[in-house]
Amino acid sequence: MVPRSRSPIFTIAVVMLLLRPTFGFIVTTPASRCLPASKRKYDDCSNFSHCGRTKPTIVKLNAQIDPHQRGSEILKAEAEALKAKADKLRSEIEENAFLTNGKNVADPATNTAVATNNDSFATTVPISPWAVVSTEPKEEGNQQYRLYVDIGREEGTWMDPRWGASGKRIEFSLDIGLIVNRLAAPEISKKMIQDNTVGKSSQVFALETARFARLRDGFDRMECKVGGGAYRVDMGKSGRSTIRIVIEVEGTNKADQSYIYGDVSIPAGCLYFSLPCFGSGTSNLSIKEGLVSVRQVGWHTGWRREESRICGVFTAKSLPEAKKKDRF
Repeated sequence: MVPRSRSPIFTIAVVMLLLRPTFGFIVTTPASRCLPASKRKYDDCSNFSHCGRTKPTIVKLNAQIDPHQRGSEILKAEAEALKAKADKLRSEIEENAFLTNGKNVADPATNTAVATNNDSFATTVPISPWAVVSTEPKEEGNQQYRLYVDIGREEGTWMDPRWGASGKRIEFSLDIGLIVNRLAAPEISKKMIQDNTVGKSSQVFALETARFARLRDGFDRMECKVGGGAYRVDMGKSGRSTIRIVIEVEGTNKADQSYIYGDVSIPAGCLYFSLPCFGSGTSNLSIKEGLVSVRQVGWHTGWRREESRICGVFTAKSLPEAKKKDRF
């Protein structure tokens, strides 16, 4: 008696059952079987669009390797575990940043403050680009002000006749810090104008500024050189005192700024500020307008030399009062 041969379908079914614990199998539409298995590209649906065939469906037999088939309880437990880790990490960062026993050290290059402690731990805290970048600890007598500057053509100025002829102006604010116990660097101290010939002058002290001046309500800015500021107090014979400030800036000579501001600009270099003050200190500046000037070469003094040219006015307000007024 000749033994009956098993059907090929039965053999395939047995093989699939044996491989079921570890592998998946592919279920395709009859239309897709017309291509050899080696030429089927199941990862690209466009291979079937030209003949109307549909993309084969991949059926996973092992539910443990498909994250979409996991139960809601398992997903909920994983989410709670991740949330607990995030809360723990956030609390550690806050504790090290705000409960440190060290002091804040500013990094002028990146405009950030670095909080350090005795364990050499450091964390970086962002600072507003309009805030004063200080590398010195706070000392009694140091004063901070916000300067409100209005650059434009003033009556009697020696600026070029074409400069600001249209009447346009540039307004900006700049936060500064007056340091009472540190002398200015020799490079910036030499740029202070020596024009107090009849009275006495104090030493030239260091002045700190924000990294940027705030133009057009914050939509534009002008960089201030780090360490490029100084001030002194001049006392005249009449007893009146004047604070004189020099700040080095990059100016507003960029192409887009020329388009915005037209024929008025802030030259790159030093801006000079002068304002009456009361007494020999810096704690009580006048609320009246002071003058802003630049130094340029010209003939207005009788011979060709560097001369002061008025380019605007400004007022000064103590920083705490200015923050309440401006909300920044």
